[in-house]
Amino acid sequence: MRGHEAAGARPAWPASMPAERLTSRERQVMDCVASGLTDRGVAAQLGLSHNTVKFHLKNVYAKFGVAQRAKAIEKHVGAGLREQP
Repeated sequence: MRGHEAAGARPAWPASMPAERLTSRERQVMDCVASGLTDRGVAAQLGLSHNTVKFHLKNVYAKFGVAQRAKAIEKHVGAGLREQP
């Protein structure tokens, strides 16, 4: 095993693949975020806890290789993942 696998860390996703790696729930969360909702607003909209929303966003940020909400939105919208209302 490589060092990061042994420690239980997630491997970095290739830059060309993060869009395909989002779960359907992560896409729903990002759709809400891209619409301008706060984490608490996303939680209310999707019937989730605030902590669950934060968990999904943490995973999305890791998959997109970003550390900021605006960059995650940019990648999500730019990849054509946002579902139209």
